Amino acid sequence: MCVTRKPLVGLILLALMVLALAAPAGAAPLAGRIILIQGKVSVRAAGTAPWLPARLQQALYVGDAVRTGPHSGAALLSQDESQIKLHENTVLILKKVVPSPRLPRGESVPAAAPGLPETSVYQVIQGEIWLRNNKEEFLFELETPTVTATIRGTEFTVQVRPDGATNLVLLEGSLKLANAFGEVWLKPGEESLTRPGEAPTKRLLVSPENAVQWSLYYTTFAFYCNK
Repeated sequence: MCVTRKPLVGLILLALMVLALAAPAGAAPLAGRIILIQGKVSVRAAGTAPWLPARLQQALYVGDAVRTGPHSGAALLSQDESQIKLHENTVLILKKVVPSPRLPRGESVPAAAPGLPETSVYQVIQGEIWLRNNKEEFLFELETPTVTATIRGTEFTVQVRPDGATNLVLLEGSLKLANAFGEVWLKPGEESLTRPGEAPTKRLLVSPENAVQWSLYYTTFAFYCNK
């Protein structure tokens, strides 16, 4: 049987602390690690061209990109305690990851200006991701080709279509979507659509849980169960 939610949170923190302590000196700021691979998954280090095959438990650093192929998926555990699942044909860039205050910081990221909270920044170039971070104080941004979402402690899915159009379904928390044409606030159970050259729009979903059904195929913490 899998561990309950409360012990699971402790295991997540322990895993991240071990990874932080193992990071090589002088490396780019640590962003997280890959904890599940299904099918073809590759990683491109920040500032380099080639995509290389991903490895289970591989450390990821700020600026790294993760790509999944057809009929493939991956799960990441970020230093800000975010759990992220990537669906097939997805490209995610870890532009900035602010470590949880419950983890050793080391020389991770520069401090924010006085009075301004530090924010993680994730960029979805294409494909679909699921993200959960239950810390209410957690603030981050999600960038796609057509819109930027400012999000606080939440669970959601986002899908970026080939033309850049972005669908986002909010399950928990709060967020604001904005681009040069306008902005909109989402509540749990609402979906937004942002097309190229247009302001984001929203609607209420009858069954928002259907949006995350694909993520159940990628069991993020399967390695904590019955080993």
